[in-house]
Amino acid sequence: MFENEQKTTQWYRQCLRMDLIEDEGGSGKIFYFVLNMPWPVARRDVVFRRVKSVDAKTGMVTYELTALPDRLPRKRGNIRVSYLKSVWRFTPLKNNRTEIFFQQHSKAGGSIPPFIANSMVVDIPFRSLKNFRDLVEQRNSSKNDAKPAS
Repeated sequence: MFENEQKTTQWYRQCLRMDLIEDEGGSGKIFYFVLNMPWPVARRDVVFRRVKSVDAKTGMVTYELTALPDRLPRKRGNIRVSYLKSVWRFTPLKNNRTEIFFQQHSKAGGSIPPFIANSMVVDIPFRSLKNFRDLVEQRNSSKNDAKPAS
């Protein structure tokens, strides 16, 4: 689910689009991401590299995201995120469960009123993780429903 960029708009809070720009082969990919912001704040966009690594012992999968602000020309109406360092970590647990860790540091650029910034710092990660979980549960539920009865 996490690696399917076409699904990102379904779970990442306020994501308008996520496009694959380049598959670097191996574990690296470059993406263009647009985030809708509440009025009166302008949309933000970011170009970033996502690098995947897998711990062979634990099965933990880590994705590190880093901004590439000059990789694509800036688009009118969007403010480019100039700095992004993000980590997503998926750690297998017992009973077919997974722990998800998400941490991000970024410079959104432009002016964002403090009350909006404060709400987004909680709302976007919380809602994104909740939406992600809901989609995974729906997918797993539909897979179980599709199995023939024994």
